[in-house]
Amino acid sequence: MDTQSIKNEVILNDTYTRAWFRQEYVAPQIIDHKRYRSMIMLGSFRCAERIGAALQATYYDDSIRMVFHAEGSHLGAVVFEEVTSGSIGEAMLNAACLQRRVTSPKK
Repeated sequence: MDTQSIKNEVILNDTYTRAWFRQEYVAPQIIDHKRYRSMIMLGSFRCAERIGAALQATYYDDSIRMVFHAEGSHLGAVVFEEVTSGSIGEAMLNAACLQRRVTSPKK
């Protein structure tokens, strides 16, 4: 997780926490019939409700680190879902929301 990327936004009275994450894989993964070994993803979370959504994802080729696939949505178009206990989604939510609390300025 890129802790410098954590941002809080208030949109229509809802607070969202955003953070960038990088995932590296030991074995190649496949998307669009192409192999990749890493990806970066922008996640958006509503911490109090324990829900999240992926806003952007970029996948990198496993041999020369070139971008070969990217996808994204704006906040109004994504569906926020409850994170599954014990999943990578829960780990991302916990990391972003905990880091947000640690780095938020005192009022």
